[in-house]
Amino acid sequence: MSKVKIQGNASGTGVVTLTAPNTNTDRTITLPDGDISLGVGIDDNATSTAITIDASENVGIGTTSPSTPLSWYSASANGLAIADASYSILALQDTDDTTYTSYLVQNGGNMDIYNRAAGVIKFSNNNAERMRIDSAGRVTMPYQPGFKAAWTSRSATGSGRILSTNASDTVTTGRDEYNTGSHFSTATGRFTAPVAGTYLLGFHGMRNGTNGSALECRIKKNGGYMWARAYQGVFDQAHQYWSIVTTTKCAAGDYFQVYIGPSTSIYNDDTYFYGHLLG
Repeated sequence: MSKVKIQGNASGTGVVTLTAPNTNTDRTITLPDGDISLGVGIDDNATSTAITIDASENVGIGTTSPSTPLSWYSASANGLAIADASYSILALQDTDDTTYTSYLVQNGGNMDIYNRAAGVIKFSNNNAERMRIDSAGRVTMPYQPGFKAAWTSRSATGSGRILSTNASDTVTTGRDEYNTGSHFSTATGRFTAPVAGTYLLGFHGMRNGTNGSALECRIKKNGGYMWARAYQGVFDQAHQYWSIVTTTKCAAGDYFQVYIGPSTSIYNDDTYFYGHLLG
């Protein structure tokens, strides 16, 4: 039994001819004119064509009629597996079985990712984890853009303005502030959306003692007003507080700042601006 079979049709007529020109001892391969389909079977006991290269240069594995540049077909549930001796690195399957600890499987119109070891599924880029699905089905995205910044002081005098260190406002650190992706600037007091999506934004403020005669606060988008405002004509107690929470759809590059009116003061450690990409 031959180990390698090159066959042109069922009768065994070959389509590859080896000739020895008289001028030298080189060997050439001469193919007949017209479209041909070359089937190559490699097996100790090959009874059918294992690999097919057709006239359109499509390659078929397990099929003699490849319809794409590479067509793979398996009648078993094992499909295609790329693995080492201990576990599968990639397995493409058409049914659920117990062969591999983790694999991709087509399930009707869905593509499912299975992990039998009750571990996690990670999606990474440049060796950095971007998303995780744990064994309980919880999805976490550690690089989702978000921030929280606390402000320590602001004078109650002067005209209304944007809260920022450029206007001599100061920020405090040491509690739970964060700035994932560095999209928030304390200098300008501006959070800039890095990608389009829906964002949650909020501001919590506390009056600085009895300073200030009124409350006026807004979250501004691209320098203009949006539906996020707190207002009170007269303070009647010390250390009163207010909160603004809103969601908004953004294009990449949209930015947000907090505007505080001329008669509104803030108290350190209890005034903070925050935001997060929801999706």
